[in-house]
Amino acid sequence: MTWIEAYKALSALCHVGDVAIRMDVNSNWYVSLSSVERKEGGCLSSGGSHEATIEQAVMKKWHWAIDPQYYLVINAMLPSRRAVRWNGFMWQDVQEEK
Repeated sequence: MTWIEAYKALSALCHVGDVAIRMDVNSNWYVSLSSVERKEGGCLSSGGSHEATIEQAVMKKWHWAIDPQYYLVINAMLPSRRAVRWNGFMWQDVQEEK
């Protein structure tokens, strides 16, 4: 998957405007996914990472998002909460672990 395809797949998790590629004060790039977190045991993680290029930042976030050990939670604190996992083709809803 190219970094552009990965970015589009990550964008599908969010409402329009809730995904962005940003630069920090040290001129490093990162991907911001509003209201998307990864369920890691009893915690939710945003997977912050700052990389030298846009491509590296997108691919780092992509690999964080599709790690098969975990699933993503969208809108964790809202009634519209949703859990998904990448099935190799698209985001698929999953039953959350209790």
